[in-house]
Amino acid sequence: MSESLAARYDVQTVRWDDAHRWSPAPRFRRKIILRLLSRLRFTSLMEVGCAQPYLLVEIARRFPGRHLAGADIAPSVIEDNARRFPAIDFRRLDLQREDLGRAYDVVICSEVLEHLPDHRAALRNLRRSGLGQLIVTVPASPLFPIDRHVGHLRHFPGTSLEEDLEAEG
Repeated sequence: MSESLAARYDVQTVRWDDAHRWSPAPRFRRKIILRLLSRLRFTSLMEVGCAQPYLLVEIARRFPGRHLAGADIAPSVIEDNARRFPAIDFRRLDLQREDLGRAYDVVICSEVLEHLPDHRAALRNLRRSGLGQLIVTVPASPLFPIDRHVGHLRHFPGTSLEEDLEAEG
């Protein structure tokens, strides 16, 4: 399943690049996350699901001197990001099967969990990584046909994500 997921996101990353860069919702999420980061002390940060690394690039600009890393399931995405942004440590990661490999002061997992067949395994792997602060964003709206078209398997209404986070420690 993960290999087909990686292949799908290799294609979709390019297709949705402008939407992730310029659409109001992703821009607003980046603004909120940057505001949260300004309140935290951190020397290391990992963004999981960093296909379009606009958030990481902005973090590098606003918070110089931090060790920044990005992980994604799609190999070509990681290769392209590593080539374009050599100061950021990019690596391939299947969050459903692997932990981060080390602890980070901050881990960002934004708009990722809704794409995963086993989001609870991903949460377990995040916890296993010994993270400091975790910033998660997910859609909470009803799941519409267009959402399935862009790879969403579920949304997280009400307190369902909070319950999953608590259940996974």
